[in-house]
Amino acid sequence: MIGYDWLSKDLILAIHGEQLSEHGGPDGISNTKLLDSCIERPRLMFTDEACSDPAVLAAAYAFEIAQNRPFVDGKKRMALLSAEIFLEKNGYQLTATDKDCVVTILGLVDGTLPENELVEWFQKHVQPAQV
Repeated sequence: MIGYDWLSKDLILAIHGEQLSEHGGPDGISNTKLLDSCIERPRLMFTDEACSDPAVLAAAYAFEIAQNRPFVDGKKRMALLSAEIFLEKNGYQLTATDKDCVVTILGLVDGTLPENELVEWFQKHVQPAQV
């Protein structure tokens, strides 16, 4: 089984801060324990469930951040970016269009897109990065 370069809390917070600087919104974490849970779930899936599919792990980052809402603002941006950055750090890319990403993340946040369908969406739109 391969290993992954996981997202750290510091990286997630830096990305969140950068997004707020660029696009606006109030800063802050609404629940630190929920943020920790969002960051840990993909790692636990990898070790406890022996899940090695990068699309599934990326979907776990997106799902956890969208559903647990650990930030005061920016949950949609962070859901997508956390998944996308995880993929990029590990040699994969998200191939979906911007429009498809927006529709998918909005469905995730409003509860109309269940986790299993999110996983399928990522599996359809993840491929090894072009070198």
